[in-house]
Amino acid sequence: FHTHNTSSAQLATLHAMANAGCDIVDACMASVADTTSQPSLNAFCATMQGHPRDPQIDYKTLEPLDNYWMRLREVYSVYESGMLAGSASVYHHQIPGGQYSNLFAQCKAIGIMHRWEECIDMYHEVNKFCGDIVKVTPSSKVVGDMALMLVLSNVHPQSLSDPERLAKIRWPASAVDMAKGGLGTPHHGFPQVMLDAILKGKSRYPGRPGESLEPANFEQVRAGLADNIKQDVPSSSFTDEDVISAILYPAVWKDYKKHEQTYSNQVPWMPTPSFIYGMEIGEEIEMAL
Repeated sequence: FHTHNTSSAQLATLHAMANAGCDIVDACMASVADTTSQPSLNAFCATMQGHPRDPQIDYKTLEPLDNYWMRLREVYSVYESGMLAGSASVYHHQIPGGQYSNLFAQCKAIGIMHRWEECIDMYHEVNKFCGDIVKVTPSSKVVGDMALMLVLSNVHPQSLSDPERLAKIRWPASAVDMAKGGLGTPHHGFPQVMLDAILKGKSRYPGRPGESLEPANFEQVRAGLADNIKQDVPSSSFTDEDVISAILYPAVWKDYKKHEQTYSNQVPWMPTPSFIYGMEIGEEIEMAL
């Protein structure tokens, strides 16, 4: 059983799942747990002591590891979601923990953090518009893309029930792909009003999307990667990881390789504080090349 603790109530849910006979529950080291992360593993183990299904993990043995992650978390604090405490509003907007973090960062990046409350309310409205779909990666991101676009365009939630207004909206590519069936189709289907508004006459994929997807030719893709990033290197220099990444996330992979081309492939070996915050005047670092 996997969950995030955005509501602050999920430790109780882990107990309920244990009582119901669940064999495995996801939890997280206390120092990096809760809010948009998973419930605390330390707290779960401590509160399960004496329970018939006690996992027999002494929470005190986790404390040294917890202290390590607590210090490491400080280094990466600039990437925090920004959520300082749990909120029961998750039962209203239904934004999954991982998507909450992403949506928060996207709001900051596009300069509408002052409209955050509008964004999460719009997420709720878009989710209903899409038929209250199962929101996991990537479907949760699509709902987020749509919500941000509507807020940026100053579209009022009531417009989602106005066919004339819907016909004028230009939807994100991710929304069009989902409506076409690129992520599959919910067991109850998508609402027709949503399909009509987003597809605007375009046809949907027949059946399961994987059935009509052409097989990927890894060697053919590998041969074209050098041209893709305009590098004069042999195709053999690209790993299987490069090939798969280029197929699944072409734009992200291309940006990564451009970054690597500009700053070398040694960036991963830089000390993390130097990479994130820059070096101080007179500071020296060592890297094993």
